[in-house]
Amino acid sequence: MELGGLTVEERRKILEQIKEQERLIQESLEAIKNEDPYWFFRPSTGTFTSEAKEFLEKWLIKEDVPGRLQSQTDVLKSPAQIILMAGGNQSGKTTLEAFLTHAKVTGEIPDHLRDIISPEKLPTHWPVFGRVYAPSANVIEEVLLPKFQELMPKKYWHQAGWERTYNKQDKILRYYKNGTKFIGQVKFLSYEQDVAKTQGATISFAHFDEEPPYEFYKECLLRFTTKKHLDIGFFMTPTQGLTWVADEIVEKQDGKTIACFKIPSVSNSYANLATLDLIMQGLNSYEERKMRLLGEFVSLSGLIYTGECAFREDKHLIKPFQLNDEYIVYRGLDCHLSKPTAVVEVAVAPNGQKIVVGVYNEQADTERVKYDLALRAKERKYRLGWTRYDKSLDYEIQAIGGINIIQKLKTPPNPIPAMFPSEKYKGSIDAGVDSIKLDLKINPMTGVPNVVFFDIPEVWQLIRDIKTLERDRYINEEKNGIKDKILESKKDRHAAFRYLYQNRMDWLPANDDAPTQIPDPDSYI
Repeated sequence: MELGGLTVEERRKILEQIKEQERLIQESLEAIKNEDPYWFFRPSTGTFTSEAKEFLEKWLIKEDVPGRLQSQTDVLKSPAQIILMAGGNQSGKTTLEAFLTHAKVTGEIPDHLRDIISPEKLPTHWPVFGRVYAPSANVIEEVLLPKFQELMPKKYWHQAGWERTYNKQDKILRYYKNGTKFIGQVKFLSYEQDVAKTQGATISFAHFDEEPPYEFYKECLLRFTTKKHLDIGFFMTPTQGLTWVADEIVEKQDGKTIACFKIPSVSNSYANLATLDLIMQGLNSYEERKMRLLGEFVSLSGLIYTGECAFREDKHLIKPFQLNDEYIVYRGLDCHLSKPTAVVEVAVAPNGQKIVVGVYNEQADTERVKYDLALRAKERKYRLGWTRYDKSLDYEIQAIGGINIIQKLKTPPNPIPAMFPSEKYKGSIDAGVDSIKLDLKINPMTGVPNVVFFDIPEVWQLIRDIKTLERDRYINEEKNGIKDKILESKKDRHAAFRYLYQNRMDWLPANDDAPTQIPDPDSYI
């Protein structure tokens, strides 16, 4: 029997030949990809597959499963000067770090990514000098270099090969156009080194593989002094908990200068879910599971405000409104000379509910602090009550000529009225925290908490302190036991908030004998 002039046997042989040609073409394409994978790199897109969703629901509570997955594509699109990719295990951090490093030196990217990668990240002048920081020399040689070598475009290798492209002794990766013309280099540095030895010339970009010590980050910033803008990337799993990165990078993100992305493990289509499942089985802490799976910054020692006392946006946030004389405003003050002064302003309504209406946090001398607080009171129409301050500041500081900061705050111009010291005794911190916890709880009678917060940027500074305040811990708690102390040393806004709770914040009518709104502030010179 003939079909279109061909017998069935002839047609079968033609189909087999076509399949063989397709197989050979596919093998050739795979060989090309394996030989130079840079040009075929496809970032994760955050596609939420049913398998991924099912996996997260197995190990996380429903409220913690994200509705949308951030991905490598989100990182590539961001034009921010400082970018944090906080990734879970197998989220593709190292791969993206290597790809971006090569792009930032060569300026060449695959055609299919031209509309994705932010042009601000690509060079316009050469040579380019970058840095990659890593935890140790072993991580550089055993983890980073294999991935960097695999993804580096072959056209930018030295014509003599990899040995001339990467200098193992100095840990410098050099790039060459046409195999001979030098166009840039990347220096690999480790956190094991003395930070002073990481000084050097100006650089175009810096990447941190895993979280660096703070002093390395500060030293790195100095390498951009002659540049128009920063170009810093963090590629890390936040295994150390709520560290300086959470305070200095995550807390200060604005999407423009600083952008942070949490990349769940399952956003990577190449992630091995069976391997991740084994990793999860070996973890006892739920918080650590969140960190490993979602790239979340979590407390490893334990948060202070949790459970019924945890901050909830749907319950504790309210829209700001203009205060009137029905409200009386109390202030907690934690004043400093070497770091910002923190002031928390709480308005009390006639029904006794407390409202955090403002947070002042500025690096300023005492005269400026007085002026600023007087101006805030005038502009915001505060009816002022007392201000409670840190008792330990009420003494003459010999290092600055015997000046008493508290006495200066009480004297003209712009004196702070009705100032009272906080209480200092064993357990006073815990007592203040316990009072805050009671107010944060949802009142079962009314369905609302006794303290709420204005939804404005300055108040969110205090909210973040509340949400991230941790218990202090011993180095080896398996032997030393649990340390019953909060880690408040860097959270001065919380300290100022706590001083307020060392005294009753009662509502008083406007005609009562209470300190009232101060007069117009004297000019500050």
